[in-house]
Amino acid sequence: MRHANLHFMNWSRRDFFGWMLASGAALKSTFSFARDKKTFAESPKTGFSILQGMTDETSAQFTIVLPKATQWTVQIAPDKALVPVPSLQRTEFSRDFSGQAVHKIFAGNLVLGENYFLRVLNSDGDIKDERLFSALDLSPRKVKLALVSCAMDHLHRDDIWRRFKDQKPDMALFVGDNVYCDRRTLGEVVAIPDPQLIWERYVATRQRVAFYFQKQLTPVLAIWDDHDFGGNDSDGSFPFTKEVTEIFNTFFAQSARPSLVEGPGIARRFSAFGADFFMLDGRTFRGKPNLKAGTLLGLEQEDWLIDSLNSRSTWLLSGSMFFGAYGDFESFEGDYGPAFANLLNRVRGTGALAGFVSGDVHFSEIMDIEPAKLGYSTFELVTSSIHSFTFPGHHDRYQNPRRREADSNHNFLIFEGEFGDNLMKGHVTCWTSGFDPFDGEVLAQRP
Repeated sequence: MRHANLHFMNWSRRDFFGWMLASGAALKSTFSFARDKKTFAESPKTGFSILQGMTDETSAQFTIVLPKATQWTVQIAPDKALVPVPSLQRTEFSRDFSGQAVHKIFAGNLVLGENYFLRVLNSDGDIKDERLFSALDLSPRKVKLALVSCAMDHLHRDDIWRRFKDQKPDMALFVGDNVYCDRRTLGEVVAIPDPQLIWERYVATRQRVAFYFQKQLTPVLAIWDDHDFGGNDSDGSFPFTKEVTEIFNTFFAQSARPSLVEGPGIARRFSAFGADFFMLDGRTFRGKPNLKAGTLLGLEQEDWLIDSLNSRSTWLLSGSMFFGAYGDFESFEGDYGPAFANLLNRVRGTGALAGFVSGDVHFSEIMDIEPAKLGYSTFELVTSSIHSFTFPGHHDRYQNPRRREADSNHNFLIFEGEFGDNLMKGHVTCWTSGFDPFDGEVLAQRP
């Protein structure tokens, strides 16, 4: 995200208004978010931070953040007596400097349509946390997907995650800036966070954000952007890429499965619901912007993407915007124009029916992409931010001729739709904690 770092003597207009929003200052009575009467109110967190990651019809993966000082037992049990008990594999990851460890869990032999309990027990056998989860039907069908980005823990708010819970999505796609590892506090920015700070910031986020404490777990697949990769606008020159990759893969539970194929960096191809979802790594291979030979994805990842595409519905997901040349923020089109045009031509040559999803810019919008780009009309969905710096009307600073709808309140998107080889369509709703700023239909269809 290209903006001035939040130093108290050097704030950008965007950061200043973001702080005003975060602090509940006098602007609250003026702008549209005045209807959010309980802005940033939080309830005490009970239990532990638990994430359900990659899930299919017979298995589910989890990460649990637990104190190292106690011996813990993890159990997975069906809620019906006649359902077979799942298999369980558990691996622990920790750092000497941290009092918290991450336990990665793989549950196998699940039965589709059944509910299960995930329980954490202490050394005395007492249940200290219990969650509900289920397997996930990946067959072609109408599906409800939550799209989320920019979850700064310092500006965390329970209310929007309660709204998320009420929507009951089948799964969530986290599109970057899931952790702000370069921001030790709201006002203290670290330009190049080291591996210790990155780990600590991942732990702190997991222990505060309400999503990880919800009773009913929701499967998540995630990619990163600059703040959960390194510092602001980080690229392939970031010195701790290896270490942060290990940390990201520790905290997010998305190891390979038949429907989840690993690509370069943290990239994944997720095949489900009649479509392919390419979770692209927009940081590991990113070159310097505005260079003739510069690229956002890197040649290795682009080749992997093109070789993996086929003539079916496809979503390309990246932390940075794809069609964002209209603004002064990071985007593939604006910073790497020749590489982006070449990639679109290569995608067009595969016959894939492509839509685009991104985050980063601290407002959400629906864009209609003209047929000249890929040979058919399509869309880009931008989701940002669920709780990070923003201010109402922020999107109006940028005039986007492709924009159909936009909103700058804290929000997330819900896509409810279906995918076919020659058509993908759905209804998109932008949800905030207190009111619903926009919704609309999106469609990509071959002529």
